[in-house]
Amino acid sequence: MFFRAGDSTASRSSRGKASSDDGKEFLIGKSTREQDANPARITQDDRADLQELEPDRYRSRSWSISRRIVARIAVTALGVDIRYIVTSFKEAKAKGLYEKVYCGRGVAELNIKEHKLDLGADRLSCQSAKSNQFRLFLHGAAYMILHGFRRSILKDTRLAKATFAQLRLKLIKIASRLDIGARSLHLHLPWQHPSGDMIGSVMARIA
Repeated sequence: MFFRAGDSTASRSSRGKASSDDGKEFLIGKSTREQDANPARITQDDRADLQELEPDRYRSRSWSISRRIVARIAVTALGVDIRYIVTSFKEAKAKGLYEKVYCGRGVAELNIKEHKLDLGADRLSCQSAKSNQFRLFLHGAAYMILHGFRRSILKDTRLAKATFAQLRLKLIKIASRLDIGARSLHLHLPWQHPSGDMIGSVMARIA
């Protein structure tokens, strides 16, 4: 069995119009229409957050048959947010399809984006292939170090979900003064740094 997960762009392509009779299962995002944005059964009177996964059948004009669609409806103080996915999986639970499969694909894309943009993994400007391979290896090592640092040291802090670019600006690329003594090192950080309390907490956790 072949499986493909994609965003709303895929639902407008030929893949989104094809059936699963050939044994190829799919799960793709579907763009939200304006007339679907305010369902009558959801109101904002209750300020508590609400998240609901609602499975249903749907057929667009370009589809030859109706398909299973999962709507993720979240109501918060900011308003109503609705996300749709269309899938050929008939027995799988809606919660697992959305949170583990569809959102998992998005998380993987964000990880690749961090590796490429925040750490410059695409800067392979050496003349030889071996040199570029080694540079990519160093970028991969830097990614694993920062990923482990964020997952363990920054757990339950305000930077627990920060991007690598944010971590570099707030915790790594900081002007400081280092005093080297006979038996100790003294690192002097700026008093006005906005993340000064966070740096102290990180140092305490590392120690």
